Amino acid sequence: MRVIDCSVHTMPFIPCLREKGMDVMFRYYARKVQDSPGLREKILRPDEALALSNANIAIAVVYQYNANSKDAFNYEQVKSDGAFARDYAANTIKQPADSAIYFGVDYDVEHDPDHDTKHEIANNIIPHFQGLGVAMAEPRGYPSYDIGVYGSWNVCDRLAKANLVKYTWLSQSKGHGGAVNRQKYIDSKAWHLVQGMPRTDLCKGLEFDPNDVRPGLQLFGQFKVVAADAGK
Repeated sequence: MRVIDCSVHTMPFIPCLREKGMDVMFRYYARKVQDSPGLREKILRPDEALALSNANIAIAVVYQYNANSKDAFNYEQVKSDGAFARDYAANTIKQPADSAIYFGVDYDVEHDPDHDTKHEIANNIIPHFQGLGVAMAEPRGYPSYDIGVYGSWNVCDRLAKANLVKYTWLSQSKGHGGAVNRQKYIDSKAWHLVQGMPRTDLCKGLEFDPNDVRPGLQLFGQFKVVAADAGK
């Protein structure tokens, strides 16, 4: 299965992606787009979701907003994150029920064996995802979405063992969490996806990250939209 992620709008590249036999494209959700011009390119739009789906390329999504320090992760912050992600998925993209939204933890958590920072996972990351589970389950008439995490091996491992996520996507940052333990986690096949380093050899002008899917895995929360629903 061919899976990539991109941080730019993919509309101009879809004919090439279809020709190359792409199966799944990871794109982004984020809030407060008006505060950061760079986010406008990152977020998935309804027309893009429909075009990918019409090209028989499934979509997977990751919500990522200011996810690069422990200060972004707490039980209060997640109320806004979870509410926005679910609303955007349901009302803008028309993402179908029982697909997934991944949430990024995009910084180095607990990697130095001589400096114990386990408290960051216990005091920030786990409470955040506990709150996320509550926010995503609120009875507001929205579809139900599974929760995934994108991050270092230790974040993926701890959240999965705490039953706070259904899917784990290991980031490309080889030093995050410690390189030796990261490799042990990869060897364990406890993950669902592993992100590779950026490449440009697929479609001219497109920078992307390749991703490995755990052997035998077919579903990890990807979806397609249909014309009757998209953007309504």
